[in-house]
Amino acid sequence: MTLIVIIHGPMACGKTRNKQALMHAFRCDHAIDDWDGRESLSLTKFVRGTGVVPIGEKCLVLTNNPNPRAPSSSAEIYSFGEAMRKSGLAN
Repeated sequence: MTLIVIIHGPMACGKTRNKQALMHAFRCDHAIDDWDGRESLSLTKFVRGTGVVPIGEKCLVLTNNPNPRAPSSSAEIYSFGEAMRKSGLAN
């Protein structure tokens, strides 16, 4: 089962700039940036020579939508500020 960490915040708040640090802090092996928070979230990727494969065990998803729709019960949802504090990247 893929676990999902969704982080929402306004445009230009630092989600993408801190993506690698957040991936490390939440132990994510893949990231989806700029999800709209409403549409279905694809948890697969295309790999040349292999086709469509699952993205990994734990995925970080970044969105501007302040009320993202969780795609599954295994999703954790944080505001950008909450995520930065939980990860130890901010006070």
